[in-house]
Amino acid sequence: MKNKCVICTYVYKQELSKTEHLSLLRLIDFCYKNNILDKLLINIPKSFDFNLFFNTYISKFFKDNNINSYINYIKYDDICFSSINAYNNMLLLSKNYYGDFCNDYDYMLIYQLDGYIFDNQLEYFLNKNYDFIGGYYLPLYTEFNKYNSYENIEEKHLLMNGGVSLKNIKFCIDCISNYYNDYLKGCEFNNIHKYINEDTFFSMFYTIEVNAIDAIKFSLNWAGAETHYAINNFEYPFCCHGIDKNKFLMKLVEKYNKENNLNYSKYI
Repeated sequence: MKNKCVICTYVYKQELSKTEHLSLLRLIDFCYKNNILDKLLINIPKSFDFNLFFNTYISKFFKDNNINSYINYIKYDDICFSSINAYNNMLLLSKNYYGDFCNDYDYMLIYQLDGYIFDNQLEYFLNKNYDFIGGYYLPLYTEFNKYNSYENIEEKHLLMNGGVSLKNIKFCIDCISNYYNDYLKGCEFNNIHKYINEDTFFSMFYTIEVNAIDAIKFSLNWAGAETHYAINNFEYPFCCHGIDKNKFLMKLVEKYNKENNLNYSKYI
């Protein structure tokens, strides 16, 4: 890849659902076929038995596809995976977390196991040099974020989903360093802790404009997926997010797999 990119996925529990297993196998297959398996990193709790996990969910796929490599993983304190709020604030809103990668990578592709990769458009989006891009949610109007005091926030900003997203690592570190403490105080003052999510935060501060069409081309979210697929001229985006929440997305996954002769069902 022209721009170095680490691909991070997150496993919170020892047992995966069928859709999570499907999502993981697709991610591994995508990385293997594009010769970037060494860039894939599974983030897990310290108490996690990775060998058991590998033997249960990955080893047969490796054996059948003659993959002689291994999966890289990194362990963080269990508390980081104890809730969505902990995951947001202790990992994806942590300067130290991004600092672990900044010397070796320019970008981070975050891929939760309710996502799915379609066509290989990663290089295309890396070359866009975005600070942050995720699936389109809605315009991020300043009145929506009335709890902050940043006068430079413009209505052109989009609220983008972080479940499957691409981030410039230096941008993340700079944002957290410069804005996070004041942002957190503003949320607490206005009693809106539920909005303290990493994707909301990063959506407020990116400087390279992302338009709604590019966000839809990057990822379809479970909310509005069918409409956004039509807006994208019925073409596959790079990926999608929320396959366990949206029947249309699951049908789209099945359609894509059939067209591309991908059969992961025998491993699930």
